[in-house]
Amino acid sequence: MPLRVRPGERPVFVDIPEAAADGWLAGARDARVGLDCWVAVSIELRLLERVLAPAGPQIVVALDDACAWSTVNMLAPSEALRSWQQQLVRPVEPVWPTSVALPERVVVRARGELAVPGSLKAGQRALRWDHVAAGHGETMEAWALRCALAVAVRS
Repeated sequence: MPLRVRPGERPVFVDIPEAAADGWLAGARDARVGLDCWVAVSIELRLLERVLAPAGPQIVVALDDACAWSTVNMLAPSEALRSWQQQLVRPVEPVWPTSVALPERVVVRARGELAVPGSLKAGQRALRWDHVAAGHGETMEAWALRCALAVAVRS
């Protein structure tokens, strides 16, 4: 059975607005990942991009580059995180549950985010970033901020 949230996260079950439901489900289907995972990583990336925006677009490029050369494929520090990594890349057929499970730390900052489905391109970036972050035993946000700080210090 697929995990509904990243191991170690506190799940919060929320309803997706009916008007956005088809868009979220279509994105998950196109990305071939579970709906909970798709919504969670898409919203987390959207929130993270707002935090990183003042640093300029080069930070996003640097993070994409970090994913391209990362050697942490499937080397997550725990079996639970390795299962999560596999779920991010293993094709599944998403189903429409009555609610989605999202990490509490994302939900508290995600006002209105569920009303707008994420794009496939952004969602695929989110899946890559989260996969690498899990390999480091970190959330996507912690990994991205740590890498962005390293880039800023080198500049």
